[in-house]
Amino acid sequence: MKSRILHADDDILFSRIVNNILRQIDLEVFHAPDGKQAWQLFNKIQFDYCLLDVVMPGLNGIELGERIRKVDGNMPICFLSGEDPGWLEREVSTRVADAKFFCKTFNIRSLSLFLSHYLITPPILNQYGSNRTLKI
Repeated sequence: MKSRILHADDDILFSRIVNNILRQIDLEVFHAPDGKQAWQLFNKIQFDYCLLDVVMPGLNGIELGERIRKVDGNMPICFLSGEDPGWLEREVSTRVADAKFFCKTFNIRSLSLFLSHYLITPPILNQYGSNRTLKI
């Protein structure tokens, strides 16, 4: 059985790219275009991991992460954002314990390695190598 990941992001193009990467490393991806729909999915499906955008309409990613953390204190959560990394680190570390974050300009290898720490050994590393960077 594939590991399940909840990916919440309102940026359609970025979501397609990230979802493609996640599927290539053999994850079952459930995408929600906003925090409210992500919260509904989280309450219906057993996930192994959550990948959340910070800035979304309605329920933002950090608020969603706080809700998820209250229900499942051990759920691996990673935030993706185009926000200032310093601000993001402060917000995440004070509001959602043990969560990680990546800026939306990231190295594909880094994201794959991070996810593999929790889930699987990603074959995508062989395909993309260590020098390819995804910029949105």
